[in-house]
Amino acid sequence: MLNREQIAAIQNVTLGYLFDLGDKTVESVGKLAALNNQWTCTTLVDMFELVQKSLSSKESKEHRNWLALQDNFAERMTERVLTYSRQAVDIVLVTQTEFARIVQVQGSACRRQVQTMVEDVAKNVPVTIALNSAISAADSLCESLRSAGRQEVEVAKSNLEVGAEALKSTKPVATNKTSN
Repeated sequence: MLNREQIAAIQNVTLGYLFDLGDKTVESVGKLAALNNQWTCTTLVDMFELVQKSLSSKESKEHRNWLALQDNFAERMTERVLTYSRQAVDIVLVTQTEFARIVQVQGSACRRQVQTMVEDVAKNVPVTIALNSAISAADSLCESLRSAGRQEVEVAKSNLEVGAEALKSTKPVATNKTSN
């Protein structure tokens, strides 16, 4: 049977784990909110400038100037979207890494306490072997999930880079169309 000290120790480890995860979640949400705010402000400024320039263009040059303004705006927006995506992926990657670290540290502490408790409760009982085996299997599963999460973020980052390169290679074509 568990004594009060063992239960309190397990609860403290669990609460510490939850608070650490909550802190990292709030920090990441704050970073994403700041990134969204920055992106929204710069986009609104660019759109305002585009509208101002479009309204001030003269009748004789209206079509060429308007198309040039649109192309310039589209290029800047493409670059900003790529930058925003990279920054968002970086925030997610850092958060995922921190979550993995917290889970590993807190999980190790919790496993040690559970193993100690199980060993105290079931000394010289075959159940201890089965529980130790289950704990080892859970450790392996956690490591596999952590590795899969890291790989998913890296694949997303790689796909973003490939998309950025593809967009960069199409930019000269768009610029040549507007100069005709």
